[in-house]
Amino acid sequence: MVCCTSFFTTVTSIISQPVELPNGTHVFATHIGIIQLTPFICLTQVLCIPSFNFNLLSVKKLSTNLTCCVMFLSNSCFIQDLLSWTTIGMGEVRNGLYRFVNTPVSSSLLVHTLSQFSISQRSVTTSALFKHNNSDLWHCRLDHPYFPVLSSITDPVVKNNISIINEKPCCICPLAKFHRLPFSYSTHHASQPFEIVHCDLWGPCSIPSYDGFKYFITLVDCFTRSTWLYLLITKVDTKRNIESFANLVKNHFNRKIKILRSDNGGEFHMKDFFHIKRIIHQTSCVETPQQNGIVERKHQHLLNVARALRFQAKLSLQYWSDCVLTAIYLINCTPSPLLKHKTPFELLFNQPPAYAHLKVFGSLYFASTFSRQRKKFDPRSRMCIFLRYSFGIKGYKLLDMQSHTAFISRDVIFHESIFPFHSLNLPSDNTTFVFTKPLPNTLDFPIVVSNPDASGPSPPTIPNIPKPVIDDSVTFMTDTTPALISPSDSVLRKSTRVRRAPQYLQEFHCHQSSLTMPSQSLSKCSASITGNPYSLENFLAYKKIFSIIYCFFHFCFLTH
Repeated sequence: MVCCTSFFTTVTSIISQPVELPNGTHVFATHIGIIQLTPFICLTQVLCIPSFNFNLLSVKKLSTNLTCCVMFLSNSCFIQDLLSWTTIGMGEVRNGLYRFVNTPVSSSLLVHTLSQFSISQRSVTTSALFKHNNSDLWHCRLDHPYFPVLSSITDPVVKNNISIINEKPCCICPLAKFHRLPFSYSTHHASQPFEIVHCDLWGPCSIPSYDGFKYFITLVDCFTRSTWLYLLITKVDTKRNIESFANLVKNHFNRKIKILRSDNGGEFHMKDFFHIKRIIHQTSCVETPQQNGIVERKHQHLLNVARALRFQAKLSLQYWSDCVLTAIYLINCTPSPLLKHKTPFELLFNQPPAYAHLKVFGSLYFASTFSRQRKKFDPRSRMCIFLRYSFGIKGYKLLDMQSHTAFISRDVIFHESIFPFHSLNLPSDNTTFVFTKPLPNTLDFPIVVSNPDASGPSPPTIPNIPKPVIDDSVTFMTDTTPALISPSDSVLRKSTRVRRAPQYLQEFHCHQSSLTMPSQSLSKCSASITGNPYSLENFLAYKKIFSIIYCFFHFCFLTH
């Protein structure tokens, strides 16, 4: 298409035909003619559109009518005849468009241009390859540094011989320097209580608690950060306590656990239980506790508080179970910046916890004695140590310093600045305990015991699972506190029973020269010689041997 009829060599017809442009508008063509661009290029059926400001050449029609091809390079294009493979025309880039050059061109111009282009590109490729190989060489020479470190070297010997981009990875660096990838922050947060529960098992403790526990399992609600703790004797008890916790959530909060997150411990493999309860069990990767970070950090916080309680009271390590239960109780009543300075108890029960009943752990208490167990002139109270808060009962768990029994009482007088174990100066880890029945091993927080002396209704409480049974059967004995043991109990009573030989030994004789020695004399003689009245080597039953052997022994005794 041309913009003026002067470009035509021959005008073949005059028309008024609309032509649609790419933008959707229409223009009118006024003439059709023939244009001879070069001796080898003749264009037919060319339209004249007066409204155009420039001429256009269709590559499609050119290649169809002349049996040629057009090759486009970055700064020029060539019209190549397919029959003779000679250059019959070319164009140059001007203002972003290929403009036809109406001058004679060499038939081998395209071949020459392509050869020059190939040489230049080969030189660039060879230079890049050389630099790339040198980059690997200097990477090995400098003992496999990171590429940014290598590229920061300013020495020309190195800088001019390394490539800008390290395209080839090094197989040695991952083997020598690989480290764990950083952990991203979790983007999934619970929107309601018990939607996500994190759990983990702690233990075994090197020293079992005085009531026989070695482990404890911690369960943390992701939404309220409320924490439950169950003491365990073995890992086998994990399944039973998780099932009890799920029932507690259903009965007391009318909710269901949706997701339970734990590590890959075998104690959490409860496929049947999770299938029945429709609970999604999510586990962390092997040896990746960071993916269960909420409960791991809760363990750290819990043990920090428990250690502080134990060091404050100077308790023996066997009391660690009471320390962790008290620590969990206090943590659930403590505001947290993560919860906008609210307590887990408040978020779970929609009311603040009570603090009036809190006392100093391990301090001195005086508890009232029972009237049926005392006489008129017996003491009316006994000196005790505060161990922990009782759950489901309005009272405190105490340890009697005289009888060494643990019990629960509400009639107590506090001396929170006195710590009995400080004055006794007891060693920390050499106490031996003897038990008949264990104390309750569960902490079904979030129970806050109200002040035992206060009247009125108490805050909502959660009964323990299983129901605690407290008695006075838990006792312990310590070999390092002789002042607590009566002197009369340390003296052994000598028996006055008359010692006699057993009836079945009446026919046996020992160290005799005569066979007629009485049995009583036999008993005394053997006892004085051997120190043991029933020593078997000093006795012989004659009726159980042959007569010839009997005569031989009788002769030996007489001659002796």
